[in-house]
Amino acid sequence: GQLDETDERLRFRRKTELFAGGNDLAGIKAVVSAVVDEVAVYENRDACNTNADGIPGGAFEVVTEGGDSDEISAAIFSRKPPGAESFGSIFVNETDTEGNQVPIGHTPVTDVDIFVTVNVIRGNAEVAFPDNTTQVITDALLDFLNSSTAIGQDVLPETFAGPVFESIKDPESGRYAAQTLDIKAGITDFASVVSTPTPIDLRSRADYDTLRTQVVVVF
Repeated sequence: GQLDETDERLRFRRKTELFAGGNDLAGIKAVVSAVVDEVAVYENRDACNTNADGIPGGAFEVVTEGGDSDEISAAIFSRKPPGAESFGSIFVNETDTEGNQVPIGHTPVTDVDIFVTVNVIRGNAEVAFPDNTTQVITDALLDFLNSSTAIGQDVLPETFAGPVFESIKDPESGRYAAQTLDIKAGITDFASVVSTPTPIDLRSRADYDTLRTQVVVVF
C-alpha cells in the first residue's frame, strides 16, 4: 500500500545503510541523519588542545537541524568511538554497558539571515524579459539556495548567477534577457551586501527569504 520509492531516495537510503555500520564520523552522520532533517559532524584531531572552533581536544561535535534530542543522543551513542567526547550545546545522558552515565552532546544549528541584492543589467540583450521578471528571478534564486545550502557553508554570491540567468533564458533561442548580473550578499542589511564570500561558522547555516531578497532590473 506504500508508494514506490524513488531512485534518488533509494540511493540515499542505501548509502546511509552502508555507512551506518561504522563508528567513524561517516557512521555517526549516517545514523543521525535518520532522525534529523540535516546533520554535519566535525572533529578535533588534536588530542590535547581545544581548536579554533571551540571543540575540545579529541572530541567531535554533531550539528543538527530538527529531530528529538533523545533520539539524536541515542543515535550518536550507538556509533560513538570509545574514549571520544561527544561535544555540543545540549547534553543527554546515555548508559553504557557497565551502567555508567555518559553525557552525549549535540548542537542545534543556528540560522543566519542573509540579505541578497541582484541587479539584472539588460545591456544589448535582444531577448525580452519574462512577465513578472523580478518575481521569476526571486523564486528561481530562492529555490536554488534553499535546496543547496548546507550547515557551515559560506555564502558565495558568484554561485547565484546560474539560476538567475536560467530564469530569464529564452527556451527557443537559448539566449538570455540580460547581459550582466551584479549579485551581492550580506548579513546585516541591504546596505551591507558585498560580492565577496560571507563566512558561515560550522554551527550555523545561511537562511534566505523573499523579504531579504531584492531584485532590480536595469534597462
